[in-house]
Amino acid sequence: VVHEGDFLARPAEPFADVCVMNPPFGQQADMKHVMHALRCLKPTGRLVAIVSPGYEHRRTKQANEFRDLLECAGEKVRDIASGTFKESGTDVRTVLLRFE
Repeated sequence: VVHEGDFLARPAEPFADVCVMNPPFGQQADMKHVMHALRCLKPTGRLVAIVSPGYEHRRTKQANEFRDLLECAGEKVRDIASGTFKESGTDVRTVLLRFE
């Protein structure tokens, strides 16, 4: 099932088996989207997201909570090769997160 609309306005209740996302990065929105998506997963759900690696060095409350979440959730992080999205008009550095 595909849901359209403001994802962050959707109730944070488990409904999804799988979530694949490329959320917006500006103003730490990627962290907000991933944290919300994790609350929307069923207990056996999986999430894969492309995010900015900004959470690694930021010292904001949001970034601190995100790092704690990643540490506790047993995430798998992989750097995405530089230039991967250049053809789409962006060359921002990204990483792939996977939660099972």
